[in-house]
Amino acid sequence: MNERFRSVKRAMDRFVFLFLRIIFRQRKQSSNTIVVIRTDGIGDLVFFLPLVADLRNHFVDHRFVLVCRDEAAPLATSGVFDKVISYQYLRYRLDYFYRFWTLLRIRSVKPSLTLYASYHRQHIGDEIALLSGAERVIAFNGNDEIIHPSMRKSNDRFYSDIVHVDDHSAEKDKYRTLFGKMGVDSSEVESARVRLFGERKTPGGVAADSYALLTPGGSSPLRRWPQERFSELGDMIADRMGARIVLCGNREEKDLLVKIAMRMGKTPDVKTDIPIENVVGLIKRARLVVGNESGLLHIAATVGTPAVCILGGGHFSRYFPYGSARIVNHKLDCYECNWKCPFPEAYCLTRITVEDVVGEVEKVMGA
Repeated sequence: MNERFRSVKRAMDRFVFLFLRIIFRQRKQSSNTIVVIRTDGIGDLVFFLPLVADLRNHFVDHRFVLVCRDEAAPLATSGVFDKVISYQYLRYRLDYFYRFWTLLRIRSVKPSLTLYASYHRQHIGDEIALLSGAERVIAFNGNDEIIHPSMRKSNDRFYSDIVHVDDHSAEKDKYRTLFGKMGVDSSEVESARVRLFGERKTPGGVAADSYALLTPGGSSPLRRWPQERFSELGDMIADRMGARIVLCGNREEKDLLVKIAMRMGKTPDVKTDIPIENVVGLIKRARLVVGNESGLLHIAATVGTPAVCILGGGHFSRYFPYGSARIVNHKLDCYECNWKCPFPEAYCLTRITVEDVVGEVEKVMGA
């Protein structure tokens, strides 16, 4: 997508947003409904879901509705929200009729308050929040990683509240500040994360399956550990743990997983394009999960599966998995670069060796 196309697209999005503001200028009578908007991925939603309990404990007489991407929606059907409205991310960006229809669905719940809970704001997220029909609309100040500065500044003026937090502060601290703006005492956050996806099958109860799950994908190639090292790692884990190896990823990562499998001495199982709820089951039954920073590592950390995250420095202080997961990293002075890497390759990842990862795996497994 070249810069000229981006400029035209921004101009179209601005026009459509202002046009829809005119169409939707008359609000429906609001109800005791709080709408939470998320435009980010699975990992961010998994981290956020347990914290919704703080909101529900404060707004006890309110109904909670989540608006999120289609692929993340099955993870929000655990009773945390009363209703989930999902949307197709790429279609929303490109199809303006689909935008209108999606906004009508959101406005039909008649929110009194809308919370855009993604720190990495996007124009489509601003649009959904600001056209939701709520009397009060709150968002983070965010940064300019995935939204043009002029667009973010222009949209800011339509919000009721902009909550200012430090770019590289921990996500939990960001939410504490956000909830505090809403009058919520969030000094204590929910820690019972396993309840979201049910109990993990562990050797203390029903034995976990004898496989190690590797997740070599990630949101961009820059944030992925070299694929040939995943092949070597898989063979080493298979030999040392006596475990079969399962490679897991989404549809777009199929070629990556196949290349890794072809390099391995022991043929692994390859799982791609399966429903996210089935992926959660795979993670819960695994003896071990190892992979790049991704939604799947966040799920492993949430359900308590032993996990090792191979973590780069772009968002180091914010996004590494919590809970049971351990991290392996290579510290550099350029950490917190927001993945605007100043080098020919991401040395914070490429200088992590297979032996480094195996060492963390042995610690996790008590070897």
